[in-house]
Amino acid sequence: MTQPRALRSRAIRTDAAQERGNTLTPLSTPAANTGLAISVAARWTLRLLILLVGLIALLWAVGSLWSIVLPTLLAVLLSTMLRPISQAMARQMPNAVAASLTMVGFVAVLMAIVALLAPNVRRQGSAMLDESPDYVSQIESVLAGAPFSLGPNALGDIWATTSARLEQNSSQIMDTLISGVAGLGTFAVTSVLTLVLTFFIVKDAERFTPG
Repeated sequence: MTQPRALRSRAIRTDAAQERGNTLTPLSTPAANTGLAISVAARWTLRLLILLVGLIALLWAVGSLWSIVLPTLLAVLLSTMLRPISQAMARQMPNAVAASLTMVGFVAVLMAIVALLAPNVRRQGSAMLDESPDYVSQIESVLAGAPFSLGPNALGDIWATTSARLEQNSSQIMDTLISGVAGLGTFAVTSVLTLVLTFFIVKDAERFTPG
């Protein structure tokens, strides 16, 4: 009685294995493989679309907040350069005093560079103004001769034509000047904001940067 029961249990296990094999067999068919490939491609396409939308949103946010993003980036760069100096000074004094002295020294260095370059620029500008009549004479002689042959008063005619065009486009010139003044104002605001952010990053570096 024991052997037939063992044979029946073995036959049942064999039938169960065959049924499991039959249920797995359709996955290996070409139609199933095609469906799986389509599903994987759809998932990756959705991920790429989400990534693209996120990138576009990030670029839009950066463009909209560029007046804040740019000073922040400049402050991070400056603080990376000035932080070791402030840390060395902070061993002998409070962080706020060390950061203040570091920023004052940085501004002083910038002003010293400008002060050193300004006389040279002014001297070269004065030399060019003093020599401008000679330049004008040389240009007139070149324009009067071949291959231009514009006559002895070529620069006067060019200046008259230029003046007439400037008068015609005076409104556009004013708009350009206003845009330039606004650009200088934006530059000044960006510079001040950059210095302020740099001071706080240098002063409280542990709160803004790891380590």
